[in-house]
Amino acid sequence: MTGCIACASQGEQFRDYAGYQLLRCANRSCRHVWVSNVPSPQTLHDFYNTSENHLWNGDPFGMLEDYRANPDGVRRFFDRDRLRWLMKYLPAQLGTLETKFLDLGCSSGVFLAALRDIGYRVAGQDIAPEAVERGKRELHLDMKSQPFEEFTPDAIPDVVTGYNVIEHTPDPLSMVRHVRSWVEPGAAFVLRTPNHASWLRRATGAAWLWYMPPAHLHYFTPASLTVLLEKGGFQVKALRTDIGTYLFLLAYYFLPAKGRKSPSTSLSMSRARERWIFGLEKVVRCCASPLLVPAALLQANPLIEIYAIAR
Repeated sequence: MTGCIACASQGEQFRDYAGYQLLRCANRSCRHVWVSNVPSPQTLHDFYNTSENHLWNGDPFGMLEDYRANPDGVRRFFDRDRLRWLMKYLPAQLGTLETKFLDLGCSSGVFLAALRDIGYRVAGQDIAPEAVERGKRELHLDMKSQPFEEFTPDAIPDVVTGYNVIEHTPDPLSMVRHVRSWVEPGAAFVLRTPNHASWLRRATGAAWLWYMPPAHLHYFTPASLTVLLEKGGFQVKALRTDIGTYLFLLAYYFLPAKGRKSPSTSLSMSRARERWIFGLEKVVRCCASPLLVPAALLQANPLIEIYAIAR
Protein backbone atom coordinates (compact mmCIF):
# COMPACT_ATOMS: atom_id res chain seq x y z
CA MET A 1 0.00 0.00 0.00
CA THR A 2 1.57 3.31 -1.11
CA GLY A 3 -1.36 5.70 -0.52
CA CYS A 4 -2.78 6.88 2.80
CA ILE A 5 -5.83 4.85 3.81
CA ALA A 6 -7.36 7.90 5.49
CA CYS A 7 -6.92 10.88 3.15
CA ALA A 8 -5.58 9.06 0.04
CA SER A 9 -2.45 11.25 -0.14
CA GLN A 10 0.84 9.77 -1.30
CA GLY A 11 3.03 8.04 1.25
CA GLU A 12 6.67 8.96 1.82
CA GLN A 13 9.43 6.85 3.33
CA PHE A 14 9.39 7.30 7.10
CA ARG A 15 11.59 4.60 8.64
CA ASP A 16 12.54 0.94 8.52
CA TYR A 17 11.76 -1.14 11.57
CA ALA A 18 12.79 -4.79 12.07
CA GLY A 19 12.48 -5.56 8.37
CA TYR A 20 9.26 -3.60 7.85
CA GLN A 21 8.99 -0.38 5.85
CA LEU A 22 6.93 2.38 7.42
CA LEU A 23 5.44 5.07 5.18
CA ARG A 24 4.06 8.41 6.34
CA CYS A 25 1.28 10.41 4.72
CA ALA A 26 2.68 13.43 2.88
CA ASN A 27 -0.38 15.47 3.90
CA ARG A 28 0.78 17.46 6.94
CA SER A 29 -2.75 17.73 8.30
CA CYS A 30 -3.05 13.92 8.36
CA ARG A 31 0.39 12.34 8.95
CA HIS A 32 -0.92 8.78 9.15
CA VAL A 33 1.84 6.12 9.26
CA TRP A 34 1.51 2.54 8.03
CA VAL A 35 3.47 -0.61 7.22
CA SER A 36 3.82 -0.93 3.45
CA ASN A 37 4.94 -4.58 3.32
CA VAL A 38 2.01 -6.16 5.18
CA PRO A 39 2.52 -9.84 6.09
CA SER A 40 0.34 -12.50 4.50
CA PRO A 41 -2.96 -13.46 6.16
CA GLN A 42 -1.44 -16.83 7.11
CA THR A 43 1.55 -15.15 8.77
CA LEU A 44 -0.78 -12.93 10.80
CA HIS A 45 -3.00 -15.89 11.70
CA ASP A 46 0.00 -17.86 12.96
CA PHE A 47 1.25 -14.83 14.89
CA TYR A 48 -1.99 -14.34 16.80
CA ASN A 49 -2.73 -18.02 17.32
CA THR A 50 -0.22 -18.26 20.14
CA SER A 51 -0.11 -17.11 23.74
CA GLU A 52 3.50 -16.00 23.31
CA ASN A 53 2.64 -12.67 21.66
CA HIS A 54 0.82 -10.35 24.00
CA LEU A 55 1.31 -7.12 25.91
CA TRP A 56 0.28 -6.14 29.39
CA ASN A 57 -3.50 -6.05 29.67
CA GLY A 58 -3.66 -7.99 26.41
CA ASP A 59 -2.68 -11.38 27.86
CA PRO A 60 -5.90 -13.37 27.33
CA PHE A 61 -5.11 -16.01 29.91
CA GLY A 62 -3.64 -13.76 32.60
CA MET A 63 -6.67 -11.47 32.41
CA LEU A 64 -8.97 -14.48 32.59
CA GLU A 65 -7.25 -15.72 35.74
CA ASP A 66 -7.49 -12.22 37.23
CA TYR A 67 -11.24 -12.18 36.60
CA ARG A 68 -11.77 -15.62 38.07
CA ALA A 69 -9.78 -14.69 41.18
CA ASN A 70 -11.18 -11.19 41.72
CA PRO A 71 -14.10 -10.24 39.45
CA ASP A 72 -15.03 -7.19 41.54
CA GLY A 73 -11.51 -5.76 41.19
CA VAL A 74 -11.45 -6.33 37.44
CA ARG A 75 -14.87 -4.68 37.10
CA ARG A 76 -13.62 -1.66 39.03
CA PHE A 77 -10.63 -1.40 36.71
CA PHE A 78 -12.84 -1.43 33.61
CA ASP A 79 -15.23 1.00 35.23
CA ARG A 80 -12.40 3.54 35.61
CA ASP A 81 -10.65 2.72 32.36
CA ARG A 82 -13.62 2.44 29.97
CA LEU A 83 -17.14 2.57 31.36
CA ARG A 84 -17.03 6.04 32.88
CA TRP A 85 -16.00 7.44 29.50
CA LEU A 86 -18.67 5.45 27.67
CA MET A 87 -21.27 6.81 30.06
CA LYS A 88 -19.98 10.35 29.59
CA TYR A 89 -19.96 10.38 25.81
CA LEU A 90 -22.73 7.87 25.01
CA PRO A 91 -25.44 8.39 27.65
CA ALA A 92 -28.27 7.69 25.20
CA GLN A 93 -26.77 4.42 23.97
CA LEU A 94 -25.97 3.19 27.51
CA GLY A 95 -29.14 4.40 29.18
CA THR A 96 -30.78 0.96 29.20
CA LEU A 97 -29.60 -2.52 30.09
CA GLU A 98 -31.13 -3.64 26.79
CA THR A 99 -28.07 -2.09 25.11
CA LYS A 100 -26.24 -4.68 23.01
CA PHE A 101 -22.44 -4.49 22.98
CA LEU A 102 -20.14 -6.00 20.40
CA ASP A 103 -16.44 -5.98 21.29
CA LEU A 104 -13.97 -6.39 18.42
CA GLY A 105 -10.68 -7.95 19.42
CA CYS A 106 -12.39 -9.32 22.52
CA SER A 107 -9.59 -11.81 23.34
CA SER A 108 -10.87 -14.15 26.09
CA GLY A 109 -13.83 -11.85 26.79
CA VAL A 110 -13.03 -10.41 30.22
CA PHE A 111 -14.31 -6.93 29.30
CA LEU A 112 -17.48 -8.54 27.96
CA ALA A 113 -17.89 -10.46 31.22
CA ALA A 114 -17.61 -7.20 33.17
CA LEU A 115 -20.32 -5.64 30.96
CA ARG A 116 -22.53 -8.70 31.32
CA ASP A 117 -22.17 -8.53 35.11
CA ILE A 118 -23.72 -5.06 34.98
CA GLY A 119 -26.62 -6.43 32.92
CA TYR A 120 -25.76 -5.49 29.33
CA ARG A 121 -26.17 -7.91 26.43
CA VAL A 122 -22.78 -8.76 24.96
CA ALA A 123 -21.03 -10.51 22.07
CA GLY A 124 -17.46 -10.55 20.82
CA GLN A 125 -15.14 -11.22 17.89
CA ASP A 126 -11.43 -12.02 17.78
CA ILE A 127 -9.04 -13.74 15.38
CA ALA A 128 -7.24 -15.71 18.13
CA PRO A 129 -9.12 -19.04 18.38
CA GLU A 130 -7.32 -20.25 21.49
CA ALA A 131 -8.32 -17.20 23.54
CA VAL A 132 -11.90 -17.19 22.23
CA GLU A 133 -12.46 -20.88 22.91
CA ARG A 134 -11.19 -20.62 26.47
CA GLY A 135 -13.30 -17.54 27.13
CA LYS A 136 -16.39 -19.24 25.73
CA ARG A 137 -15.75 -22.32 27.82
CA GLU A 138 -15.00 -20.59 31.13
CA LEU A 139 -17.10 -17.42 30.91
CA HIS A 140 -19.97 -18.76 28.77
CA LEU A 141 -19.94 -15.80 26.40
CA ASP A 142 -21.19 -15.39 22.84
CA MET A 143 -17.90 -14.96 20.96
CA LYS A 144 -16.66 -15.98 17.52
CA SER A 145 -13.15 -16.55 16.27
CA GLN A 146 -13.23 -15.08 12.77
CA PRO A 147 -11.57 -12.29 10.80
CA PHE A 148 -13.90 -9.29 10.82
CA GLU A 149 -14.27 -9.64 7.02
CA GLU A 150 -16.00 -13.00 7.56
CA PHE A 151 -17.84 -12.08 10.75
CA THR A 152 -21.51 -11.15 11.06
CA PRO A 153 -23.07 -10.51 14.48
CA ASP A 154 -26.10 -12.59 15.42
CA ALA A 155 -27.88 -9.49 16.79
CA ILE A 156 -27.64 -5.88 15.64
CA PRO A 157 -25.36 -4.12 18.15
CA ASP A 158 -26.06 -0.72 19.69
CA VAL A 159 -22.44 -0.11 20.69
CA VAL A 160 -19.36 -1.54 18.95
CA THR A 161 -16.06 -1.22 20.80
CA GLY A 162 -12.53 -1.77 19.58
CA TYR A 163 -9.92 -1.15 22.26
CA ASN A 164 -6.39 -1.34 20.86
CA VAL A 165 -7.49 -3.33 17.80
CA ILE A 166 -7.65 -1.08 14.72
CA GLU A 167 -3.86 -0.63 14.65
CA HIS A 168 -3.55 -4.42 14.16
CA THR A 169 -5.78 -4.43 11.08
CA PRO A 170 -4.28 -4.61 7.56
CA ASP A 171 -7.23 -2.64 6.11
CA PRO A 172 -8.79 -0.34 8.75
CA LEU A 173 -11.17 1.33 6.28
CA SER A 174 -12.63 -2.05 5.37
CA MET A 175 -13.05 -2.76 9.07
CA VAL A 176 -14.93 0.52 9.64
CA ARG A 177 -17.19 -0.13 6.65
CA HIS A 178 -17.96 -3.64 7.87
CA VAL A 179 -18.96 -2.25 11.26
CA ARG A 180 -21.21 0.31 9.56
CA SER A 181 -22.90 -2.50 7.63
CA TRP A 182 -23.76 -4.28 10.91
CA VAL A 183 -25.40 -1.37 12.71
CA GLU A 184 -28.32 0.99 12.32
CA PRO A 185 -28.11 4.81 12.23
CA GLY A 186 -27.44 6.17 15.70
CA ALA A 187 -25.38 3.20 16.84
CA ALA A 188 -22.03 4.01 18.44
CA PHE A 189 -18.52 2.94 17.46
CA VAL A 190 -15.74 3.43 20.03
CA LEU A 191 -12.05 3.04 19.23
CA ARG A 192 -8.87 3.36 21.25
CA THR A 193 -5.42 3.32 19.66
CA PRO A 194 -1.91 4.70 20.28
CA ASN A 195 -1.44 8.30 19.15
CA HIS A 196 1.39 8.73 16.64
CA ALA A 197 1.09 12.51 17.04
CA SER A 198 1.70 12.33 20.80
CA TRP A 199 4.44 14.00 22.80
CA LEU A 200 5.54 10.54 24.00
CA ARG A 201 6.16 9.32 20.44
CA ARG A 202 8.05 12.50 19.61
CA ALA A 203 10.13 12.23 22.77
CA THR A 204 11.06 8.56 22.29
CA GLY A 205 11.53 8.58 18.50
CA ALA A 206 12.38 5.17 17.03
CA ALA A 207 12.21 3.66 20.54
CA TRP A 208 8.46 4.42 20.83
CA LEU A 209 6.80 1.47 22.58
CA TRP A 210 4.12 0.91 19.93
CA TYR A 211 6.38 0.43 16.92
CA MET A 212 5.85 -3.32 16.75
CA PRO A 213 5.10 -4.75 13.32
CA PRO A 214 3.61 -7.19 12.44
CA ALA A 215 1.37 -6.68 15.48
CA HIS A 216 0.81 -2.99 14.70
CA LEU A 217 0.35 -2.17 11.03
CA HIS A 218 -1.20 1.33 11.24
CA TYR A 219 -0.24 4.30 13.42
CA PHE A 220 -3.04 6.86 13.69
CA THR A 221 -3.16 10.53 14.47
CA PRO A 222 -6.37 12.18 15.70
CA ALA A 223 -6.80 13.67 12.23
CA SER A 224 -6.31 10.41 10.32
CA LEU A 225 -8.63 8.42 12.58
CA THR A 226 -11.34 11.08 12.29
CA VAL A 227 -11.14 11.08 8.48
CA LEU A 228 -11.17 7.28 8.36
CA LEU A 229 -14.35 7.02 10.43
CA GLU A 230 -16.10 9.69 8.39
CA LYS A 231 -15.17 7.90 5.15
CA GLY A 232 -16.58 4.71 6.64
CA GLY A 233 -20.03 6.17 7.37
CA PHE A 234 -19.69 7.54 10.91
CA GLN A 235 -19.82 11.01 12.42
CA VAL A 236 -17.29 11.68 15.18
CA LYS A 237 -19.07 12.83 18.33
CA ALA A 238 -16.06 13.18 20.64
CA LEU A 239 -12.32 12.61 20.58
CA ARG A 240 -10.02 12.70 23.57
CA THR A 241 -6.37 11.89 24.14
CA ASP A 242 -5.13 10.63 27.47
CA ILE A 243 -2.21 8.84 29.10
CA GLY A 244 -4.44 5.94 30.11
CA THR A 245 -2.81 2.88 31.62
CA TYR A 246 0.69 4.36 31.44
CA LEU A 247 0.02 6.07 34.76
CA PHE A 248 -1.59 2.92 36.14
CA LEU A 249 1.62 1.01 35.34
CA LEU A 250 3.71 3.78 36.87
CA ALA A 251 1.70 3.43 40.07
CA TYR A 252 2.46 -0.30 39.97
CA TYR A 253 6.17 0.54 39.68
CA PHE A 254 6.10 2.57 42.87
CA LEU A 255 4.08 -0.05 44.72
CA PRO A 256 5.45 -3.49 43.75
CA ALA A 257 3.53 -6.46 45.10
CA LYS A 258 4.72 -7.88 48.40
CA GLY A 259 7.56 -10.36 47.93
CA ARG A 260 8.30 -9.22 44.35
CA LYS A 261 11.37 -7.39 43.15
CA SER A 262 9.53 -6.13 40.09
CA PRO A 263 6.02 -4.71 39.77
CA SER A 264 3.09 -7.07 39.25
CA THR A 265 0.67 -6.32 36.45
CA SER A 266 -2.10 -8.58 37.70
CA LEU A 267 -5.46 -6.90 38.19
CA SER A 268 -6.24 -9.34 40.99
CA MET A 269 -5.18 -7.63 44.21
CA SER A 270 -6.44 -6.86 47.68
CA ARG A 271 -8.93 -4.00 48.05
CA ALA A 272 -6.42 -2.09 50.19
CA ARG A 273 -3.69 -2.41 47.57
CA GLU A 274 -6.15 -1.45 44.85
CA ARG A 275 -7.01 1.75 46.72
CA TRP A 276 -3.30 2.57 47.02
CA ILE A 277 -2.72 1.97 43.31
CA PHE A 278 -5.69 4.07 42.20
CA GLY A 279 -4.84 6.76 44.73
CA LEU A 280 -1.23 6.96 43.61
CA GLU A 281 -2.37 7.14 40.01
CA LYS A 282 -4.46 10.21 40.91
CA VAL A 283 -1.45 11.82 42.58
CA VAL A 284 0.80 11.14 39.57
CA ARG A 285 -1.89 12.42 37.20
CA CYS A 286 -2.27 15.58 39.27
CA CYS A 287 1.50 16.19 39.34
CA ALA A 288 1.68 15.63 35.58
CA SER A 289 -1.29 17.90 34.83
CA PRO A 290 0.93 20.84 33.64
CA LEU A 291 1.91 18.55 30.76
CA LEU A 292 -1.25 16.46 30.34
CA VAL A 293 -3.81 19.28 30.24
CA PRO A 294 -2.15 21.31 27.44
CA ALA A 295 -1.42 18.06 25.58
CA ALA A 296 -5.10 17.09 25.84
CA LEU A 297 -6.11 20.44 24.35
CA LEU A 298 -3.64 19.83 21.51
CA GLN A 299 -4.76 16.18 21.12
CA ALA A 300 -1.19 15.10 21.83
CA ASN A 301 -1.43 12.66 24.75
CA PRO A 302 -0.30 9.05 24.12
CA LEU A 303 -3.68 7.36 23.53
CA ILE A 304 -6.55 8.36 21.23
CA GLU A 305 -10.10 7.48 22.21
CA ILE A 306 -12.80 8.35 19.70
CA TYR A 307 -16.60 8.12 19.90
CA ALA A 308 -18.54 8.05 16.65
CA ILE A 309 -22.20 7.66 15.65
CA ALA A 310 -23.41 5.81 12.56
CA ARG A 311 -24.93 8.18 9.99
